[in-house]
Amino acid sequence: DSLEYNAPMSIGLPADLDVEALAGALAALVARHEVLRTRLVADADGVPWQVIDPAPERFELPVVDELGPEEPFDLAASAPFRAALVRLAGGGYRLALAMHHVVADEWSIGILRRELLTEGALPPLPVQYADFAVWQRQWLTGDVLEGQLGYWRERLAGAPTLELPT
Repeated sequence: DSLEYNAPMSIGLPADLDVEALAGALAALVARHEVLRTRLVADADGVPWQVIDPAPERFELPVVDELGPEEPFDLAASAPFRAALVRLAGGGYRLALAMHHVVADEWSIGILRRELLTEGALPPLPVQYADFAVWQRQWLTGDVLEGQLGYWRERLAGAPTLELPT
């Protein structure tokens, strides 16, 4: 129920934009990255589970004259990714994307931007994020986990306490 975890991105686009081609590129991007169509649904005990929705055949891209108020993501009900195309008064467009921080950070947003602006089809990904997370959870146990924790405890020993607003 918070906007704090929304990660926005926008891209300026020309007036002669092929809106259908852009919607197709967004559909391909969402098909390529399962994480962009993953919901987090709690089981009876309140434990969240990933539910990966099927890739869309078509991406619904609203074309608007102005954006409405930003809304928080309901991660159980919908994917953590949305887009709208804003018509600019002086001509051209601005593609407004929003992703939940659970699936996006500055580095991954850069990847999505680069892939979206790439001409032609991109090859399928050899590994999806969920696959990597399972591997990491299996790997990061026992001595490996203790070694990693020890490294960061040593590096951060004596670090000043940060006074951050809450």
